[in-house]
Amino acid sequence: MGLIDRGGALAIWRQIAQAIETDVAGGAYAAGAQLPSEHMLADRFGVNRHTVRQAIAHLADRGLLRVERGRGIFVRSRSLDYAIGQRTRFHEIVRRSERAPRREVLEVIAVVPPKEVAADLKLADGAETWRLIAVSSADGRPVGTSDHYFPRSRLADLPAVLPADNSITTALRRLGIEDYTRRWTRISSRPATAEESRRLGLKRGRPVLVTESLNVDPDGVPIEYGVTRMSADLVTLIVEH
Repeated sequence: MGLIDRGGALAIWRQIAQAIETDVAGGAYAAGAQLPSEHMLADRFGVNRHTVRQAIAHLADRGLLRVERGRGIFVRSRSLDYAIGQRTRFHEIVRRSERAPRREVLEVIAVVPPKEVAADLKLADGAETWRLIAVSSADGRPVGTSDHYFPRSRLADLPAVLPADNSITTALRRLGIEDYTRRWTRISSRPATAEESRRLGLKRGRPVLVTESLNVDPDGVPIEYGVTRMSADLVTLIVEH
């Protein structure tokens, strides 16, 4: 309780936030570690839980903490450096950061893609694609959700050859495409939609980094159009030359 200056100019909840931030910076709580409960923090600072909740919400909005309903309060892990280059491979990027990658495929369905997607894939009007929708995680924490479009006429067996880890690179290799490269990537940002927030465990309106990209085979023929939305709190994009 001695940490709190009840007669000071700084609001009590801000003092609590500063104290917790000092704890994290000093190594009392490592990245990914769980903090004491709201009740325990309220006892520590001699305040009610509402005041503690204000401090936690402030630190969560700043990206220092994350609150998981039913589980507790955790120190956010360090940002994932996500390199975008000639060969951009999710599983490889995450493993290089010494984390465990995971891609959960939510569905694979045959669709006629939007006109701009069909144009980039050089498909005729009405031609179908496989649309693969996925959520990608690092160490069990969702970092991105993505939509991938593949020409169905060329990759008819794509759903059947996806491996257990849902690696797109492995699936394409099984279909005879040994390599593919990034032709272009378009990067933007915006607030997350309700569905993106649900998939990524974000507060509604938190920012996401959006990448639209086109991958081609060794002959330069388009094989994948992708749109990925990544949590701006958890991912740093790095453009390689």
